[in-house]
Amino acid sequence: MSLERPILWLLLVVGVIASLYVAMRRDRVEQANTSVDVGIEYAEVRQVALLASIDVEQALRRLRDAGAPSLILSEDTLTSLRQSGAASFMRVLRQFGAPPQFELRFPDTAVAERVRRNVAGRLRVSLPWAPRTPAKWMPVPEALTDVPELGVGLDEQALARAADAKMRIAVRPAPAAVATGKGIEFVANEMRRAGACVVIFSGKAVLGHPGQSETTAEALPKARLLYGSVEFGKQLGDQSLSRALDGEVIRVHAITAAEMATMSPAVGVERFVRAVRERNVRFCYVRLFLDSRPDVLEANVKYLRATAERLRSSGFTLGPAQPLQDFVSPQWALIAACVGVVAGVVLLITAIGRLSFIGWAGLALLGIAVAVAGLWMAPALSRKLFALLAALTFPVLAVVRLHHVHSRRCRSYGGLLGGALGAYLSCAAVSLCGACLIVGLLSDRLFMVKVDQFTGVKLSLHLPLLAVGVIYLGAMFASKPSWREQCRLAVHNWRTALATAVPYGHVLIVFAILAGAAVILLRSGNEPGFGLSQAELSFRSMLERILVVRPRQKEFLVGHPLLLLGIALMLCGTRRGTWVLLACATIGQTSMVNTFCHIHTPLRISVLRTVNGLWVGAVLGIILITIYWFARRPLQPEETPSEPPASAAETDRRQAGSRANGHEGPHV
Repeated sequence: MSLERPILWLLLVVGVIASLYVAMRRDRVEQANTSVDVGIEYAEVRQVALLASIDVEQALRRLRDAGAPSLILSEDTLTSLRQSGAASFMRVLRQFGAPPQFELRFPDTAVAERVRRNVAGRLRVSLPWAPRTPAKWMPVPEALTDVPELGVGLDEQALARAADAKMRIAVRPAPAAVATGKGIEFVANEMRRAGACVVIFSGKAVLGHPGQSETTAEALPKARLLYGSVEFGKQLGDQSLSRALDGEVIRVHAITAAEMATMSPAVGVERFVRAVRERNVRFCYVRLFLDSRPDVLEANVKYLRATAERLRSSGFTLGPAQPLQDFVSPQWALIAACVGVVAGVVLLITAIGRLSFIGWAGLALLGIAVAVAGLWMAPALSRKLFALLAALTFPVLAVVRLHHVHSRRCRSYGGLLGGALGAYLSCAAVSLCGACLIVGLLSDRLFMVKVDQFTGVKLSLHLPLLAVGVIYLGAMFASKPSWREQCRLAVHNWRTALATAVPYGHVLIVFAILAGAAVILLRSGNEPGFGLSQAELSFRSMLERILVVRPRQKEFLVGHPLLLLGIALMLCGTRRGTWVLLACATIGQTSMVNTFCHIHTPLRISVLRTVNGLWVGAVLGIILITIYWFARRPLQPEETPSEPPASAAETDRRQAGSRANGHEGPHV
């Protein structure tokens, strides 16, 4: 027996064990971070109070008690002050023919002082002001009229109401025109002086963009402020600031005002609970329903109460949001995981073509040397490249290993089910080895809060399908004594397949498969190419209610059932066309591995999603096998007496002759 497979499998097991150690440490970090904050906008609370004809203070207390302990305050800007009547720009002609002067006028002295202080702190411009009855005026440079979104501090009345309601404060500073280190420090200190704990920047960019991310990353911790990064927000500078903070950020989920116009409270609750449970979100930015119904306050109270109750029932507590603990995979575990990936790659190569001891050992040593050098010189890039290699390799290895199944014939229904389920679980175990190695490679805080992420998701979902189809179509199963003869056999099989007349029905099937692959490609990721129908949304919600964590549809509806059916066909001796089923079924294996590539999803959620997909897919696959078994029996011809079976020597001679003529491999 050759030593290559035991040694390579041993290296793979070592890498998996090291990755499991990393996974357990990561799970402890995730389970310790259970405090979730829920915040509502002050401006929306004022609208609700107006619609409900009650005081703002009373509305704040009702909404706080329902499950919103934080109040989100947006910073005033020159534009918002003018719109509210708290300030006005005046163009004054002091003397005929002289250039005009510009003034800011304020009815309230406190607002004037706040504006003067903030303009001076952000722009380093001194603005004198003088009281004048009945208004207060302030001469300003003409250039100030070009920055209408300049932040000028927080509304003192809103701060006082938040304090009276005993609510935590989250702020939305306006970072426009703040371009110096002193200005950035001033903004951070001003927000902390107001009592804020979390900052969620407004506008298209974060404070310090571009070029000042490091300065902002130093100013926020000094002011004891946490940065709230809005997922799917696409603010300029978000990634660079989060990276400069070394992942010490709070993930925020918000539903846009446009979505709120057509969204029901039940869907909103599901959105927030799913974001907290499945994407490590720890701040729920809840927008209120602002329609003109008479019970608008009570409707929002029920909405917040339902959100809070669902969060508590999911194992979370309402409290101040905290960043994840700093977590990095140890270096020895990274090396072991890379060695495991190398072992998987060499196992796949040896499954396709035979290699000598020097060949496979040299490949393994070269791969290990590249891994060690990469982790030393470019650790972040190397980890992502080896994770991508694992995602591409292990689903293919898992399905290619099934080629020997056709040698075992099942004559009974029970034997067919047992053999198919055994091969199915074996295939899943190999794919999950690759998933485990990816967890070991990418588990650290930057990936867990999605500051960094796995690259090549769409490639890893679809390239293995093509690889499995090419391998099975060419019968590339290391059946020849050398790589040259193996390649010659594969080329012969490919030419034979291309020269074979194809019925129109088969062409339609191929087009249907390509269309399905295109749909999967467009729908993968957080921003699919097209939306979901209402029926599919209802189906997904039903699965979540029943299974807690919804499995991926491409796994339990497509990949896993087709894999079981393909294995059953091979066990029944049907080899023609099974390569198509196995190639399509590979989507289930790639999807399982891809689940664990989303490091920002808690590990327990990924495990439960995978388990649900496996058992539900197995049930559907058993149904397909049962239909196939009982449908094929009436079609089988009655057995007739035939000549005695050939001896073992005669069988070997015939097989040798077949191989010599280049006809080995599954029929296509």
